[in-house]
Amino acid sequence: MKTLNVINQEGKKISDIKLNQKLFDGSVNQPLVHEAALMYQANVRAGSANTKARAEVRGGGRKPWRQKGTGRARAGSIRSPLWRGGGVTFGPKPRDYYRRLPKKALKEALRSALNDKINENKIIILDKIELASHKTKGFADILKKLKLDFDKEKLLLVVDSVNEKLKKASNNLKKVAVLRGCDINAYRVILAETILIQRTAFINLEKRLTK
Repeated sequence: MKTLNVINQEGKKISDIKLNQKLFDGSVNQPLVHEAALMYQANVRAGSANTKARAEVRGGGRKPWRQKGTGRARAGSIRSPLWRGGGVTFGPKPRDYYRRLPKKALKEALRSALNDKINENKIIILDKIELASHKTKGFADILKKLKLDFDKEKLLLVVDSVNEKLKKASNNLKKVAVLRGCDINAYRVILAETILIQRTAFINLEKRLTK
């Protein structure tokens, strides 16, 4: 049975955690992870892009010049898409980009994304995280002890709950994101280069995937 090391804030191994073999068997469904990522990206799009067609642009009601005899090309309106200040041909209009995947598919995508990170040894199980204050320096010192290059690599910290100290301490670290275990999804997993998971959050995550 595959296991992961559990470390403390000092970076020292204190125990092992056994992985559920049915969930973490190393298999990765890449097409499904890709579909899930597209869904999460699409669902945060505002869809508010808007352009005006020739009928919506103010003015242009009068024919610029007569049809024949001028030597110029025929023109019916100064708001034609061919003219400067005219309408836009086939421009974007407000639309809903919402997409949906079945719950089972989203769970499978999350499982696959986690398997991929485990295969790459990019998941670290942390026993617990305790901050003395809300200052960023204290949080950064803990990450340094864990030998995490949080200045160059995107780090995702997964915990049971985000308290005020942790929220404020992580705000100034641009490449560090903090999430509750119940909010994690396949897209956030593949977006991170390294994932640091609190032990209790990982256990709860396993339960969520087996439901």
